[in-house]
Amino acid sequence: MVALLGVVCFLFSSMAFGSTEKMRDMDKDIYTFHTPQQQQMFSDILKDLRCLVCQNEDLNDSQTQFADDLRQHIHQQIIQGQSKQIILKMLASEYGDFILFNPPMKKTTYVLWYAPFILLLIGFFIYYQRVIRQK
Repeated sequence: MVALLGVVCFLFSSMAFGSTEKMRDMDKDIYTFHTPQQQQMFSDILKDLRCLVCQNEDLNDSQTQFADDLRQHIHQQIIQGQSKQIILKMLASEYGDFILFNPPMKKTTYVLWYAPFILLLIGFFIYYQRVIRQK
């Protein structure tokens, strides 16, 4: 009985996963470009941007309405001849640096860049102090 339940769960999950993958493939066919370079730039930009609704997915993988709107906007910008840097800068100015998976180094993002290293140093310092006290 347990094995049968496991097989049924596996079949339903694989069907759901397959339909999601099929939807993603269909979405990619919606956007047409004049050159393969534009298609590649579109794909690169979508991988560099975070979905603000999902937050842990890039725009290429997100299935939210927000991601659909941004993909359409980015597609239009590329067709109009905008460069990748201009599109990323425009979206960062509109939605903040959080939309970028790789935020720029500036005063407002120092904490994002340096906090992990500082916390690691503090952890080593505390560990070192405890080891010395035990001796």
